[in-house]
Amino acid sequence: KKLDKPALARLKVMEVFWNFDHSLTASQISEENPGLTAPVVRASIKALLKKGIWQKSEIVRTRTVFAQSYAPAISKSEYLNTLYEEFDQLADTHEQSDFYG
Repeated sequence: KKLDKPALARLKVMEVFWNFDHSLTASQISEENPGLTAPVVRASIKALLKKGIWQKSEIVRTRTVFAQSYAPAISKSEYLNTLYEEFDQLADTHEQSDFYG
């Protein structure tokens, strides 16, 4: 089974964080991984905030504007565990639909 695109995007966003020891803005995440477009980063941030995986950090000045920065609210291992559980639920749903469909 494969991860769906939103889950894969969230994982890529988290990978950027694991390379730093401080909070980052959405634009900094996009700069660190050019494969992540600004809309994908914003959607990932929104989902991670909603799930309690991320938290808002300080407002920082980036070049000429101020921006919200974000930081993980849980550890890398906790995040990977939630990702595994999400993947496991997806696999169970897919297997049930194959069985009944």
